[in-house]
Amino acid sequence: MVNNIITYETQPPQKWWKDFTFIGGGVNQAEQQLFLSLNNDSLINPYILPNPVKGNPVRILRNDLNGAETFNYSDSIKIR
Repeated sequence: MVNNIITYETQPPQKWWKDFTFIGGGVNQAEQQLFLSLNNDSLINPYILPNPVKGNPVRILRNDLNGAETFNYSDSIKIR
């Protein structure tokens, strides 16, 4: 067990450790834009992008102009 812990602790950092996923929804276009701006302005820009983190933000956002009911989510979700 000790050897496994030492092996784990001495591994070089993996690239995926820097990936951060942000998911945003919203019922209408105004809410969807609000989630997009909140992700960028209040979370990603000050905390994820600068040193020491220098992370890779992955955004999964709802982009649906039809309103509250979505029947085909694959058409409404955009990954940026």
